[in-house]
Amino acid sequence: MENKTTFFLIDEQALFRDCVRDLLEEEKNLVWVGGAENGVEAINKVEACQPDLVLMELSLSKLNGFSVIN
Repeated sequence: MENKTTFFLIDEQALFRDCVRDLLEEEKNLVWVGGAENGVEAINKVEACQPDLVLMELSLSKLNGFSVIN
């Protein structure tokens, strides 16, 4: 069985999230599990899907990236 790494993208710009997702999904061992556009949404979704890797913009609305990390 192949070991895959799940990733989650957090950025306010949907186009940026889509482009990064498409680029990363070209790697056979990476699987996209979701995305969010602000800090509050990110906390809820990341807790629900428990990804291996989170890529996040730090200057998010509603709750900035540093607060999300804490």
